[in-house]
Amino acid sequence: MGNNRVEKEKSGLIDITRIPPLDDVKYIQEIFSWYLAMGQFDYIKENDTESEWDKEVSNAFKSIYSFLQSAIEEYSSLLAIKEKGSDISTINFKNFEETIKEINHNQDFTFNKDPVTYKYRKLLMSRMALIFHIFIDSSLSNRDKEIVILRSAWLCRSEYIWDHHTHSAKEAGLSNEEIIQIKNGINNNEMDSFTANLISSADELYTDAILSEETWNSLTQRYDMFQLMDLVFTIGFYMQLATALNTFKIQTENIVKDNIKNEGLPSFKKENNKVIPARKIGNPEPFRLEKPRITTLNEVEYIKESLMFQHALNRLVYTKNEEDETEWESEIDSLIQWLKNYNTPEIDGLSSFLKLDEKGLDINSINLEDFEDSIKSFMKQEGVIFNLKATMMKYRKLRLDWVIQAKHTTYDSPLPPRDKEILILRIAWLCRAQYEWDHHVVGGRRAGLTDEEFRRLGEGSDTKRLAPFDEILIQSADELYRDTTISNSTWKALSERYNTFQLMDLVFTVTSYNLLAMFLNSFGIQTEDCVKDLIK
Repeated sequence: MGNNRVEKEKSGLIDITRIPPLDDVKYIQEIFSWYLAMGQFDYIKENDTESEWDKEVSNAFKSIYSFLQSAIEEYSSLLAIKEKGSDISTINFKNFEETIKEINHNQDFTFNKDPVTYKYRKLLMSRMALIFHIFIDSSLSNRDKEIVILRSAWLCRSEYIWDHHTHSAKEAGLSNEEIIQIKNGINNNEMDSFTANLISSADELYTDAILSEETWNSLTQRYDMFQLMDLVFTIGFYMQLATALNTFKIQTENIVKDNIKNEGLPSFKKENNKVIPARKIGNPEPFRLEKPRITTLNEVEYIKESLMFQHALNRLVYTKNEEDETEWESEIDSLIQWLKNYNTPEIDGLSSFLKLDEKGLDINSINLEDFEDSIKSFMKQEGVIFNLKATMMKYRKLRLDWVIQAKHTTYDSPLPPRDKEILILRIAWLCRAQYEWDHHVVGGRRAGLTDEEFRRLGEGSDTKRLAPFDEILIQSADELYRDTTISNSTWKALSERYNTFQLMDLVFTVTSYNLLAMFLNSFGIQTEDCVKDLIK
C-alpha cells in the first residue's frame, strides 16, 4: 500500500485521493482517542434490562467499543506498548512514529479509506451504528448479504468494495463462478431463482429506487419484514459507500489486490461496465405507490415505542472529563444529549394534552389503552406521528441506527441550510420519492426557497434559470446519482466555496437521501395529511 502507492501516484498511474488523509501518527491517535472516549459509557446491565429498547440502545454503542477494542489490541501488540510499560491513555505516539509508519506502509495494515473518514469525527460517529447493524446485526444471511453487496459494487463501479468483498463472498460460501454470475447479472440460466431475485433487487433500487411488484412478491415468499428492511438498507448503504469512495478516489490497498490474485478471485474489469443498467435523469413517470406495502404502528403502539425508547435513552450514562475533555468525548456527549431529547417534545406534548400533571398521573405509569381515543385526537390535532417513523419503529435495531445517522445530516451538517435542501430536493425528484419531496418542500421553504425555485429544481441545471451555484449543486446531485461520482470540473467548482467537511457532507447528504428514497418508495410510505396541508 505505502511505497508502491507513492511510486504509482508520482508516475500518474492512479488518481490521488481528493480528500488528503490523516498522517500515520494522527490516524493512530484518533483510533486510540475514540476508544478511550467510548470506554466512559455506563452501559445498561443485562439483569437491569426492562425492554428491547434497553438492549438496542446499549448494544449500539457496545458494538462500536468492541470494534475499537480489537483495533487497539492489535496496534498495542504491534507497537509492543505493554512490553514497554506504557499506558495507552498517556502515550505520546510521536515516540512511535517510525514504527507506526512501518506498520501502516510496509505491512499494509491500514485500509486506505480509514485515514480519510477519521478526519471527520462527527460524520464517522453518525454512521458507525448503521455500519455495525449491517455487518453484525443484520437479519440477512451472510451469503445473501454478500450477493447484494457485490452487485451494488458492480453497479456503482466501485473497485474498492468489489475487491474487499470478493474474499468475504468466498467466506460466505460463494464460488468464483457465482461471483462472476453476480457481476454478469440475471441473464443467466444457471443462477437459482432467489439469487436472481436478490440481484434484481439491487438492479431495481439502483436504476429506479424502488422494488418492483414482481420482485417484492418473490422476496416475501422467503423474507420477513425485518429481512426486507435490511435488504433495502444494505443495498442502499453500499451504494452510498461506493459513491463516496468513487468521489473521493480511494484506491484499493496492494495487499487486497495481491490476495485477489493469489486466491484466483474474479477481479474488477472496468471495460465491462457497458452492461450496467443506466440511471436516467428526467424520468417522466409519476410518483410512487398509492398505499403502503406494510402496516405502520397505530397511535397507541407508536406512543408505547416512543416511551420505551426514551426511557432506554435516559438510562444511558456517559461521563466525560470536565477538566480535560477530548474532541471525541465532546462528539459522543453531544450525540447522547441529543438522543435523550429526541422523543421528549411529543411525549411532553401528549402529557400536556392529557392533562396528566393536573390529574396527578405520570405518562410512564398509565395504561395507554385507557387513553386510546385521546391519543388519536392528539395525533390528529398535532400531526406528530410521521409514517416513516411509525414504519421504522417496527424494527427497533434499525430505527435507532438510522436516527443516529440522520441526526448528523439534519442538525450537524456544516452545509448551508438552503444548499442542503436543494441537494435533498433534487435527489428526491430524481428518485421520484414523493414522501421525501413533500417533507423537504416544507424544509426548503424554511430555508428560503420559493415555489418557483422548487419548480426549477425539477427541471434541472440545464435551464440556466437558477443562481450559478444552485446549478452547480444540482449538477453535483445529478452526477452522484447518474455516475456514482462527481466530475473533476464540478468538484473544482464546489471546492471554490466549500471546505473539506462540507465537500464530504455534500456527498453523504445526497447518498443518504438516495438510500432513504429507496426505503420510502419500496415500502410505499405515504405523505401525512398534515404535511400535504402545509405544502398546498
